[in-house]
Amino acid sequence: MYTTQFITERSYLKGVSQATAQWYHSSFKAFEGALDSKQAIIERIGILRKTNSAISVNTYLRRLKRVLPLAA
Repeated sequence: MYTTQFITERSYLKGVSQATAQWYHSSFKAFEGALDSKQAIIERIGILRKTNSAISVNTYLRRLKRVLPLAA
């Protein structure tokens, strides 16, 4: 539930748009179950690259870097 709390807080405290909140949600969903370690994130990137463009994966990572220092 941390992801929901983060998105809600960003919406209220930073005034992010609905579109930005949706991108956060999509990013969290793409990496669901793979946010435990840097190695898990790297493995998920490999999986995502098989079905998504590099631009999409990079966009997901940019969103995650705002939350997780592991994604940096």
